[in-house]
Amino acid sequence: MIRSSRHRASALKHHAVTPTCPPCESDIIVREWSRVKGAEFLRRLKRLARRRGWAFAWHPGLGKGSHGKVFMNGVQTTVCDPKREVKTGSLHGMLRQLGISAADLFED
Repeated sequence: MIRSSRHRASALKHHAVTPTCPPCESDIIVREWSRVKGAEFLRRLKRLARRRGWAFAWHPGLGKGSHGKVFMNGVQTTVCDPKREVKTGSLHGMLRQLGISAADLFED
């Protein structure tokens, strides 16, 4: 069924638009650190674990190819090549899997 452009325009006009929420503090921090390399991410994880008294282990041989596993405080995540930049979505995912926020990780 082909609808007229007038029908599409009226349908769009009545479409409910959900308001977007303002960016969270951790989103802002991740955006500022969006070009962090894997090695820097590992250094910051190790520093955070040391400050909080958590166990930390990096096993580069447990992943496929250039990936490796990080074990921290009883949870694990996979980190891509430490020589490359970590993508923003991957950074969010790794932080979520480890149960920490970007604010925890990137505080000095």
